[in-house]
Amino acid sequence: MPRLSTFILLAVAAALSACGPDWREYRSAAGKFSVQFPCTNTIEREVKDGANTVHLVTIDVDSTTAYGVSWYGIASPEKPAAELLQDAQAKILRDLNAGIEQAGEIKHGGRPDGAPGRAFTARTASGVYVSIRLYAVGAKPLRVYQLTAAAPDLGRAERDIKAFFDSFKLID
Repeated sequence: MPRLSTFILLAVAAALSACGPDWREYRSAAGKFSVQFPCTNTIEREVKDGANTVHLVTIDVDSTTAYGVSWYGIASPEKPAAELLQDAQAKILRDLNAGIEQAGEIKHGGRPDGAPGRAFTARTASGVYVSIRLYAVGAKPLRVYQLTAAAPDLGRAERDIKAFFDSFKLID
């Protein structure tokens, strides 16, 4: 399982200039998705994790708030998607030394026929709150997406975090 929490650690640790309130669409042809970010100062990187490459797109709104999307492919999954997502959630929580606040199953786009997903909120040992959505799209290959919002207080940022998550669209 790739180090999905690598994204969170990089996003929270990065120090970019603050961006304004304008939300703009980010499109990834390689990642086959679009999403709205609160500014255009995106950082793109790839992290090798064994045989897998995790693709990361991150943005820091300020020194305490970050958003990002990561994705990777699994050519031949050995487990059902729901189990892979539960494993990914457990690994993220371990890697971040985070306590879970809430968790549950979701579907992409909120539709019954949407890709299976997991939604969870956790608090890291350093006090940062993270809200995460994981989606498993396709079969062979399977693509796993991770959307993350990190903030010192998720309640204050709730409207923006919802807008970010709701803006995530799969494209061809």
